[in-house]
Amino acid sequence: MQGAGLLERCGVSSQQPAENCATVTIHLPLRLSAGRYRLRRIYFVAYQLGMSRDWLGPKAAGSLAAYFLKFPLTIELACQLAHTPSISLARAGLLIEATMAMQAHFRGFASSIRSSGKNDTLGIYPRPRCGKTMMSPSKSARARWTQVACAVVVLLSCLSAACSSKQPATASARKSDGVPVAVALVGQKDVPLVIQVIGNVEAYATILVKARVNGQLTGVHFREGDYVRKGDLLFSLDPRPFEAQLNQAEANLARDDAQLNLAQANLNRDLAQQKYVQEQSERFARLFQDGIISKDQAEQTRTSADAIAHVVIADRAAVRSAEAAVGAGRAAVANAKVQLSYTTIASPIDGRTGNLALKEGNLVTANTTDLVTINQVKPVYVTFSAPEANLPPIKRYMAEGKLLVEASSQEGSSVKDTGYLTFVDNTVDPTTGTIKLKGTFTNEANQLWPGQFVRVALRLTTHVNALVVPNQAVQAGQDGVYVYVVKPDRSVESRPVTTGARLDEDVVIQKGLQAGEMVVTEGHLRLAPGMRVKPREEKGSSVKGPNKET
Repeated sequence: MQGAGLLERCGVSSQQPAENCATVTIHLPLRLSAGRYRLRRIYFVAYQLGMSRDWLGPKAAGSLAAYFLKFPLTIELACQLAHTPSISLARAGLLIEATMAMQAHFRGFASSIRSSGKNDTLGIYPRPRCGKTMMSPSKSARARWTQVACAVVVLLSCLSAACSSKQPATASARKSDGVPVAVALVGQKDVPLVIQVIGNVEAYATILVKARVNGQLTGVHFREGDYVRKGDLLFSLDPRPFEAQLNQAEANLARDDAQLNLAQANLNRDLAQQKYVQEQSERFARLFQDGIISKDQAEQTRTSADAIAHVVIADRAAVRSAEAAVGAGRAAVANAKVQLSYTTIASPIDGRTGNLALKEGNLVTANTTDLVTINQVKPVYVTFSAPEANLPPIKRYMAEGKLLVEASSQEGSSVKDTGYLTFVDNTVDPTTGTIKLKGTFTNEANQLWPGQFVRVALRLTTHVNALVVPNQAVQAGQDGVYVYVVKPDRSVESRPVTTGARLDEDVVIQKGLQAGEMVVTEGHLRLAPGMRVKPREEKGSSVKGPNKET
């Protein structure tokens, strides 16, 4: 059959999948020598063909449309074919053949009329010229009119039979057809209200180890990167010079202690002598009053008593000087011991060591040479900045209790460390409009490393039973964000929504949807409000609420 062959040459096959109707016009043969009006008609027919027949590919629809438009009388037939999916390929071929035959007869009849001198195809004859009369139509013309009429009758009967015999099938086909899309249900979840920013890990304490005395580095008692405890030995310096100083200080102390003992003995001796001379002077004074001894003798004894009293005072000063010398000696010994203790350097905190600046055998200078840096990583700080607009809710929720802070690596690791907000800066940075915050983490698993950039989530509160949909269900338009909602009759409507926070692959819907409604997640480009859809997959969103699960 010529019509069926035409369909096969155009690439029509029931195995071809449905494609977007908007792409049909891409395959139209634009090399046709037609005007803009004709090209628009080709677009229209191709669009109709592509919309009605899912098995008709874009290229085939464009070819058929271009072929139909070569015959003006087949435009309406093409539209009828487009809106009649129940017509099979064989019947479509018959209809095309009938149309082609009618077109051929019409062209032949028109040429015969022109050759016989008629003005048009309606049988209107020109007025007689020069007294001549026109002849009546020939028998061949009448035969052609009869064949055209028969072809029209056959064509109309085929169309009416096709439409009337398969009208229920057409209705059922239209009812079952639809654009394949992926859908999901509007669910409910307990969604936390979080502030998500990028933060930086800081050591809880950082110690820069330096030598406090000059000397040679004689021992390194750890390996670079080791975790050390408070009091663990790190470095050793040559102790011999400081041991000699300690011995010297101890010797000086012993000498001063001996001098103190000598001064104390002298004092005790002079105190005894003072006591005897004082008693003798008092006795001689009584004898002088009685006239037994002379005045000269009495004054000599009194002078001796006064002299010995001053000797006692001198002895006491000598004792105090000796005591001071002993104290200085003891301080020198203590200082020598301290200097000697500086020859061994221990860790002041629990932490992890860094790069070793000097190796064993090098000379170090007191308070100048950096030996190693120790960072305390248990616990650890995570410092981050939040917009100043979030400061009021942060203060409000901090007054209600501790705020939870979660930190994870930027690679999207599922392992998260949990801590608490412990610091809010007293000033908003005027250059950036942010407030500095700190969270404290125990870091038992050593996931957080000083200097590392991490994803920080500051949880303020939790919205119970919030409505959520997948992220891909929300589309952006000129009037804002919207979603396609599938109604019970499987038609879609575009509904504007108000979105909230995002949680993993879901987004919170604050306004515009209800729990249990079905939304489109894939296939938005082929949809328009009112179109029917065929859900390809229905994904239920989990509902985390009181005694609810979807």
